[in-house]
Amino acid sequence: MKTARGLDSKHATAFSRETVTHFFTLLKGEVIDPGIPTRNIFNFDEKGIQLGGGHKNIRTKYIFSATDVNRYVKKSDNLVLVTILECVSAVGKSCPPIFVLPKGSVREWVHAAGVGGVVASENGWMDDTICVDWFERVFVPWAKTESDPTYPIIFISDRHGSHETNTICLIAIQNHIKMISPPPLTPCTSGNCSMSTSLCLSSTSGANTVMPSLSVEMR
Repeated sequence: MKTARGLDSKHATAFSRETVTHFFTLLKGEVIDPGIPTRNIFNFDEKGIQLGGGHKNIRTKYIFSATDVNRYVKKSDNLVLVTILECVSAVGKSCPPIFVLPKGSVREWVHAAGVGGVVASENGWMDDTICVDWFERVFVPWAKTESDPTYPIIFISDRHGSHETNTICLIAIQNHIKMISPPPLTPCTSGNCSMSTSLCLSSTSGANTVMPSLSVEMR
């Protein structure tokens, strides 16, 4: 037997059979049926890390004798936050990561060997400007070298506001990129379980461009 885990009411409402069924119907029509190759599908997210490790900062397991009285391991008190922007293709190719550090000795953009770049923000968090810079200067050029140019690029991300700004939507349109994101409050339960580009469509309605044929509303 297993015990139940708590589920927020908003999560329970968003994660419904109708929503998931709607997603797979759209996925089939927009990604599967057109035969978009796996190499054209990319998943993006960011991860915040405290240099001191946070409340789980001791990852190494230490074994002591049962007779030892003092079984302590010194922990770091470094609370500096670093955010890493990562993107991986469905065939396992990794985009050069970006490291976002707090303002200090690091210049606005520093290109280091083996990474997409190092950038400073006020608090070490990603913001709209940094995400746009990463999308345009790092992801788009890299994705074009890894994908089949005869098909659109599929960009999967969560619904964080910095991932769906007007500027990013316009860059996506200009580079034949379809954007996929989960409905609110469901990523931790179902992964990417819906498509939504209504924000991009509304925010670019005044532009003389045509959004790729993905237009989905949350059910």
